[in-house]
Amino acid sequence: MRLLWIVPLALVFSCGPCTPPEVIGDGDGDGDGDGDGDGDIDCPPGAPDADDDGLCDAEEARRGTDPNDADSDDDGLSDGDEVRDGTDPLDADSDDDGVDDGTERENGTDPNDPDSDDDGRNDGDERDVGTDPITPDEACASRSAQASLDEPPPVDIIIAIDSSGSMDAEIAAVQQNINVNFANIISASQLDYRIILLADYPPASKNPVCITAPLSGDDCEEPLPPQPAITERFFHYDIIVDSHDAFEKLVDTYDQPDEHDLAPQGWGGWLRPGSKKTFLIISDDDPNQGAGWFDDQLLGLSPEHFGTQDDRNYTWHSIIGMVANDPVTAPWRAEDGIQNQQCNPGSESAATEYQELSVLTGGLRFPLCNNENFNVVFQEIAQGVIEEVILPCTIVPPAPPAGETLDLDGVAVVYTHGPTGAATSLDRVSGPGACTATSFYVTGQAVALCPNTCSTVQADTSGTLDFYFACEGDLPDLTPDGGVADAGGDDCNSCEDCGGQACNEGTCGACGSNEDCCPDHICAAGACVLIGG
Repeated sequence: MRLLWIVPLALVFSCGPCTPPEVIGDGDGDGDGDGDGDGDIDCPPGAPDADDDGLCDAEEARRGTDPNDADSDDDGLSDGDEVRDGTDPLDADSDDDGVDDGTERENGTDPNDPDSDDDGRNDGDERDVGTDPITPDEACASRSAQASLDEPPPVDIIIAIDSSGSMDAEIAAVQQNINVNFANIISASQLDYRIILLADYPPASKNPVCITAPLSGDDCEEPLPPQPAITERFFHYDIIVDSHDAFEKLVDTYDQPDEHDLAPQGWGGWLRPGSKKTFLIISDDDPNQGAGWFDDQLLGLSPEHFGTQDDRNYTWHSIIGMVANDPVTAPWRAEDGIQNQQCNPGSESAATEYQELSVLTGGLRFPLCNNENFNVVFQEIAQGVIEEVILPCTIVPPAPPAGETLDLDGVAVVYTHGPTGAATSLDRVSGPGACTATSFYVTGQAVALCPNTCSTVQADTSGTLDFYFACEGDLPDLTPDGGVADAGGDDCNSCEDCGGQACNEGTCGACGSNEDCCPDHICAAGACVLIGG
């Protein structure tokens, strides 16, 4: 019986030795085999379909699939669905990535693409080592630094805190974080620094500020000493900074003695010749004066300290009532421009004048309302201070993406030699006593280059360092004997056979150094981790 479908009779008679429709080729290129270009399977109405898979028996005969088996390749997808979706109904793994087509559909990966997220590792390998095949596997966070041969200058950090009545929570957050998440980070970098604080000291008519040891010499417990306890690193100029007068107070008290006679030459007497100057304003309101007014006044006070309009020697950071970035822990940088919206609740103004000064000098900006994340804010500003003056032989990890937590077991450091462009993955060692010429170690919450390594990269003024950090859940699971769980089998000839993991003497297992891993991987906590997408 000839099946005519819906074809004009004249064409039927004029086609010569016609080929039955159930055996015609896919002349339109849409993959469904019917030649009409609509992408559907168009078996005639009522055509036999013994296995009820959406392909009539004649179509199955043409394709070579089993008309009595709805899933000829046993991959969990019916033959009809595979034809419609463009996968091969006779091949359980159409893209040869080690994962059958049905599992790929179930997991959201592409059964026609062996590397669904285009990160250089195929879907099957990602399954074997526990990474996400639909998210590019790269560092959770990273930071880069340029090498510098010169001895870093000292840094003087001037902090002005608004003591108005609306600043209770923010002042508490400053007092909680300034030691652990600011001073300690700068100290770990081996920088010679001073912190000069302009704020109201107890007893006070508004919101007093008392900074505890070890930065200051005070425990801030009653009874308090009658004056701030200064140290070689910390100097407190006792002055009320109100909602709108931070610019004026900084200018007016520069060379005026404080009430305790701790600064007989004003807070400017605590500045050191040749030091890099960094300002930080913490306020929920805007200033009376504009950024240009303050810049002119400051440069006029002392070009030796603050530079000139052509070569400024200060950076202005702002923790103010501006809108948050995305994520909320990320700073606004100079290239982001002025943000006119303010944050809520807890701010009176977006303080665009302070923002203008940060943009002018390359400083960072953060929303004051986000005081529960002041730990991240202070860490970022501390790191900014360090990066302004020195290649960080000790570096603090950046803030992780929102909702993530850094895993310091997964740290990699790559040094790129300036003249040749050759990249070296530094080895992680247990501590200073295990240092080699190309190694680093983790101390507390910081990453430290070993002394010889630090000397090498600092001497390479055109070299760079790239720091990569994993987030919790990024590292593959290790078995009790140190191998990598489901790393792709025991027999291997190279790391490719182990899904990027180490191949040691024919067995997939834990890595001992970066050289055990495939290219673009580093060895962290015994497992190879992909550091680039």
